[in-house]
Amino acid sequence: MQHRRGISELYASVILLIIISSMGTILYSYAIETALNYEENIMHQEEIKSKKLMEKYSIIYIKWNNDTERFKISIFNYGTYDIEIGEIYINNEIVKSNSDNKDIKIESYQIKEISINTTIKIMDNVLYEILVTTKNGSTKNFKWSKLL
Repeated sequence: MQHRRGISELYASVILLIIISSMGTILYSYAIETALNYEENIMHQEEIKSKKLMEKYSIIYIKWNNDTERFKISIFNYGTYDIEIGEIYINNEIVKSNSDNKDIKIESYQIKEISINTTIKIMDNVLYEILVTTKNGSTKNFKWSKLL
């Protein structure tokens, strides 16, 4: 008869308990980290929404220069917070993106004139929609027409 040696039930129970405890600790750490990241993400989204609501600005003047084929858009920030212009569209075609040149920051209670090149053919008595967005996502649109 052969002598078989195995581990005792006590050792097997201890090893199994260590394995289960380790897995439980790893799972608990993952769950806590996921919950904290979710809460942080929600807070970040709420902060962006509140900034978007607090942005107060208006397009006050648009001028087209035939010689240089450039728009000049004047924007007035009448809110208490500075704003950063993200993108500008003319008839849903982007003419200035937030990656162009430098960031356009408009301080509180200030007017900033933005000069824009465009490849869009500007014709007389045609209505154009100009849309200005901020980096926080608020938008203002303006209907404009080049008069004779």
